[in-house]
Amino acid sequence: MDEILTSLNERQREAVVITDGPILIIAGAGSGKTKTLTHRVAHLVKKEGINPKNILAVTFTNKAAGEMKERIMKLLATHPLRQSSSEASNSQLTTRNDKNKDVTSYELRAMGELPNVGTFHAICAKILRHEIKALEYKSSFNIFDPQDQLAIIKKVLKKLEINPDQFKPRSLLAAISKAKNELVDAEKFSAGVSGYFEEITAKVYKVYQEELKNSNALDFDDLIRLVIKIFQKFPEILAKYQKLFKYIMVDEYQDTNHAQYVLVNLLAKEHRNLCVVGDDWQCFPKGTKINTESKKVKIEKIIAKDIVQTASGYGKIGNQTVSENKKSSFNGQLIRILTRKGKELTVTPNHILFAKLSLKTDIFYVYLMYRKTTGYRIGAAKGARISKSNEWSVGLNVRANQERAEKTWILKVCKSKGEATYFEQYFSAFYGIPELVFFTNGRKMKLDQKYIDKLYEEIDTTERAKKIFKDLKLNFDYPHHIPEATIRNNIKRITINLTLFGDPRRSLIKNWGRHRLSINSNDKATEKILNNNGFETRKGKLSDWRFETQKTDYSEIEIILNKIKNLLPEVIIAKKALLTENK
Repeated sequence: MDEILTSLNERQREAVVITDGPILIIAGAGSGKTKTLTHRVAHLVKKEGINPKNILAVTFTNKAAGEMKERIMKLLATHPLRQSSSEASNSQLTTRNDKNKDVTSYELRAMGELPNVGTFHAICAKILRHEIKALEYKSSFNIFDPQDQLAIIKKVLKKLEINPDQFKPRSLLAAISKAKNELVDAEKFSAGVSGYFEEITAKVYKVYQEELKNSNALDFDDLIRLVIKIFQKFPEILAKYQKLFKYIMVDEYQDTNHAQYVLVNLLAKEHRNLCVVGDDWQCFPKGTKINTESKKVKIEKIIAKDIVQTASGYGKIGNQTVSENKKSSFNGQLIRILTRKGKELTVTPNHILFAKLSLKTDIFYVYLMYRKTTGYRIGAAKGARISKSNEWSVGLNVRANQERAEKTWILKVCKSKGEATYFEQYFSAFYGIPELVFFTNGRKMKLDQKYIDKLYEEIDTTERAKKIFKDLKLNFDYPHHIPEATIRNNIKRITINLTLFGDPRRSLIKNWGRHRLSINSNDKATEKILNNNGFETRKGKLSDWRFETQKTDYSEIEIILNKIKNLLPEVIIAKKALLTENK
């Protein structure tokens, strides 16, 4: 397999190798979305022969853009460039391919072989340096930062004789910024005023924009807005950049505002080779009540800097400051959850909630089970069973261990064996996925292991399972059950346990328990990889070893998790949370 693809999981590889047409990648935090994007860029260049200058990769922060650029450079620098048939006239590229020479990041930079990578604002600033003359600006324009903008607003207020105590400069600037991000210019804003504050804002907006133009300056919101204005006003300029950016990739797509969406849509309209990667927002509908310090407040009324109550581990509650309240439209079915005590929670289907399977003997689970070397199967299991150790265990856990499976999703919870048998047959027939066990486990069966393996080899259960995931709103990265790690019976299952609030100790500044990441195994090869890459292991209780680290900030623990995932692509990740005392 191509080296660019070897460190990717099945879903990531699928997204990387699709070359043409629109692609939407939605996955949760820490699932390798950015990795998929960067490997896709490398695959386009190395395996599809796409000229790097025809690739545009966009994200939101300078830090993210820098990291993305470095990742792409490393991938490109360690693989020989492949020549595109359309680039056969490029003698430099031909020479490198003929010699099959690896190139360094420095050489890539020097030869201009890097794709266009940057933030929305940085990419637009570059375009404007070449094209802004069309709007009668000089190409040597200045970009004003927030302090510069505030100074101009104060100057405008003074010029218009508006009291800055009554109309706060920052509030006016925020209103103007919002209008620009919605592509509403000063003239259009004036035409749609509906109140006294908007009337004042319209006057300030008009003069503020005049002051910027007179200074040959732009603010950050102008960078995107004016590029769109040029593209819409001068189709020949738009066509030039559509021809240049044949393949467009956008990271963190869920954070795009209206202006950014319009920009991407314009650029991608010609070739439609657009790949967007995002973390689907987990939203609460309007009217959901949130606990603040003093009372319950409807979610749409929560604003930045409000103090809200949050879980902080071990049954305790902490106060946190809201950084931003984001809104999005949703067209689909909401999920309603009713708790035992009668509390109701309504959420979008992509919500991830922590839950624990109880030891119930009077229920049955109809499940979808996954084993990497085999595929998927449909089955049914009792809620709780006696395990080999003669102790009660969750039925799904017993079945997964018997069949050496890695992941299980619950399709239906039934109250009788007859109901479970019906739905087992129904799901199997409807989706075309076998009920046959993966592994005989020494049992006498009509089919021996040879024919079981043959059946799963000849039926593409992976493709068929995609429809179940879509129909039942399941997620490959978030199964309902993950069996424990093991290295025995020809099974090598190594698990990273990430436990939110895994350590009850709190700092004086941050009022929640620290998050713990741990790996416990006796696999020597894995231990060597970790130690060689700075993740120092220590001796376990028996013949095993363990790696453990704790961080107060969840983002830091996710960074460590992603680094280890890159080193150990086959590892299983189990995310847990100690939200309630001792559970």
